[in-house]
Amino acid sequence: MERLSEIISKKIISLEEGICLGYILAPCLDFQIMSIYGVLVCDETEERIKFLDYKNILVLGEYVTVKNSNMLSFGENLISNSPIGKEIVSVNGLSLGVINDIYLQNKKIVKLITNKAEINPKNISIWEGNYLIFSEKKIKKSKTYKFQRLDKEIIQKVEILKNNKEISEKINNNLLPFKANISTQNLIGKIAICDVFGFNNELIIHKNEVITKKIISAAKKHNKLNFLLINSQ
Repeated sequence: MERLSEIISKKIISLEEGICLGYILAPCLDFQIMSIYGVLVCDETEERIKFLDYKNILVLGEYVTVKNSNMLSFGENLISNSPIGKEIVSVNGLSLGVINDIYLQNKKIVKLITNKAEINPKNISIWEGNYLIFSEKKIKKSKTYKFQRLDKEIIQKVEILKNNKEISEKINNNLLPFKANISTQNLIGKIAICDVFGFNNELIIHKNEVITKKIISAAKKHNKLNFLLINSQ
């Protein structure tokens, strides 16, 4: 099983020419068949956006390998339709969180991970727009929807407020985690444990990079502050 967040920013190497052809900028997804069919590639040499068909990828490891540079085609007019950074909203107005990652298996989209829950993509009825719509009716039928364990931020907040009866009841009843206030001062100087990307897959911070005020400001702008908090040490 592959994570989309781990695919983005990987360098693409040509085995016949022994050169770097660029790096993966964003995915191209087909929501009709719930599959990834290609990726947009940033060609730093020519300063152009190119397209790589997923079937032309030979190996997807620390580097992405392809046969040669002919595997890349013109992609300036293509647009990434990645839902990462979009919020999932239920038909009754409940926020199910912002998508942090997507799990793929044999090119198929099998799981969406938000900052609040694990979502079966089959339960999403509308993929267009700034918000993805989750159908409550499909929950009852498939019974595939479930909340994940609380993230680090929520656990820390609960520890501080563990004597608060109202919070304890919410946690015991498996309701959605409450929104916690983040102290940005505590983030400064910490290390990111993964790459963090913005709404349009702009790189906010590299893995192992030190978090600064400028990075925190960018994370706020792209609604990635929670994600940055969770993925820092």
